[in-house]
Amino acid sequence: MLAERWQMLFHRETRPLSVYSLQISKGGPKLRIHTGSDDYAMKVSAMDGRQILRSTKGNIPRLVEILSRATGKMVMNDTGLDREYDFTLEWVQDLASETSGPSLTTALREQLGLRLESVKRAVEVIVVDRIARPSDN
Repeated sequence: MLAERWQMLFHRETRPLSVYSLQISKGGPKLRIHTGSDDYAMKVSAMDGRQILRSTKGNIPRLVEILSRATGKMVMNDTGLDREYDFTLEWVQDLASETSGPSLTTALREQLGLRLESVKRAVEVIVVDRIARPSDN
């Protein structure tokens, strides 16, 4: 449809981009391996200026998605962790607010034993070569 109505042309290419690498901090991870029969749940909620992520039977790929949204930057999983975990992560998104609490990077390190490292990585991107106004029906 995009090709027909919008005359859209695109291609894929690999470019070096600045991303975050999620890694295990010194001292190791502080995640509890899920052992119960509870259903999967990973949800971020906001309360009193804080962001709270509660995970039951959660996984690192989903955590990476949440961190990408919270940081506004692509996050890559370099932890090697592949189990299901129960944890709570609390941080203050807007450090300029009057809410006290740790930043996301501090909370990750202190509460989960993980860290975000800024790195350059080759990432596949979509490049739009051409796009035009849609044709009439």
